[in-house]
Amino acid sequence: MATPQPLTAPPLPPGALLPDYGGHSLLNLMASLAGGLGAGPVPWPDCALLARERVAAARAVVLVVADGLGTYLVEDGGTPWLAAHRAGTLTSVFPATTAAAVGTLLTGLPPRAHGLTGWHVLLPEAGGVVAVLPWKRRGEERGLEEQGVALARHLEPRPLAARLGVPVHLLLPADIAHSPFSRAFAGPARIHPFERLPEAVGRAAALARAGRALVHLYWPEVDRLAHEHGPAAGPVRAAAAALDRALARLHEALAGSGALLVVTADHGLVATDAAHTVRIDRDPEAAAMLRLPLSGEPRAAVCHLRPGAGRDFDAWAAERLAGRALCVPGAAVLAGGWYGPGRETHPRLAERAGDRMLLACGPWTVRDRVPGEEEGRVQRGVHGGLAPEEMHVPLALAGGE
Repeated sequence: MATPQPLTAPPLPPGALLPDYGGHSLLNLMASLAGGLGAGPVPWPDCALLARERVAAARAVVLVVADGLGTYLVEDGGTPWLAAHRAGTLTSVFPATTAAAVGTLLTGLPPRAHGLTGWHVLLPEAGGVVAVLPWKRRGEERGLEEQGVALARHLEPRPLAARLGVPVHLLLPADIAHSPFSRAFAGPARIHPFERLPEAVGRAAALARAGRALVHLYWPEVDRLAHEHGPAAGPVRAAAAALDRALARLHEALAGSGALLVVTADHGLVATDAAHTVRIDRDPEAAAMLRLPLSGEPRAAVCHLRPGAGRDFDAWAAERLAGRALCVPGAAVLAGGWYGPGRETHPRLAERAGDRMLLACGPWTVRDRVPGEEEGRVQRGVHGGLAPEEMHVPLALAGGE
């Protein structure tokens, strides 16, 4: 029998940045928060920028997660509160996208363990490739819950709220507050829908003043605008400035309460356009080698190949995607620890990592389309890859004394 050859480290796009799970990632931040709030030991390091002792000493913890708030948005002078209270920089998880990062923020687990590997995840038992946050199969408008397919049964969430020694309050925009994903990953946390950021800030302050608790506020506006206008566009910077003013008000409202205010983001974004989009479904040679639609992210596209197609697909990618994306084996991504540390691995992780992953270079994305999906719409800001702009997120701390 031939001896299996060890997997070599996957090549990286120029300037790529892997998650720093050794102490400077969102996973480590959640380790510090979980440890300080009574969840017990975890098998990865606490955050180097936040000691769990500071968390334990706080009367309450308010965690604000601003979707899409990359560090570049707090380095240009438009967010004075964040600049004044910034403790440093963290990395997201891999992929640097909301599904994977929010999965970590709500479970305290790395993607390796919670199994959320991108916006689109292969779930054969749920009928194919599924967008996990809206809980819909690709190309379908009708949600899976309406079809009797329960999210909790297929994603098997393990909410951090169930392991903490304090009450947990989850403040979410009203349109997603009671979605299948939100309900399942909240676990025993109490969900508080809100319409506008000032309302959420006021409610967060009141909940923190009411007693020892974790108050988790999620705000998606920066990410929404960055997808539409680009990561550094005027509306995006205006949203970041509005968040900054709201944080200053929240900090003031918490004064004297003993509450610790923690502010971070799930990821940043990079700019792109239609000219930097690869449509793999429009290449007959590539399409013939794929047995399923793409999953993962346009910046880290997961490819499930037909049996025996690996070598030909590698040759196709080397020729057709040169300078635009790197083709790496999904097994090498797993072995490289990109999805996180620890021995615990989700039982479907290898399947969800796919046969190959196409890692975007520069501003490129790799996409396809299935029937029922909108044609022609191009995002101006994207995330999910390994560029520093996607991976670096700020950490701001205030109070807790």
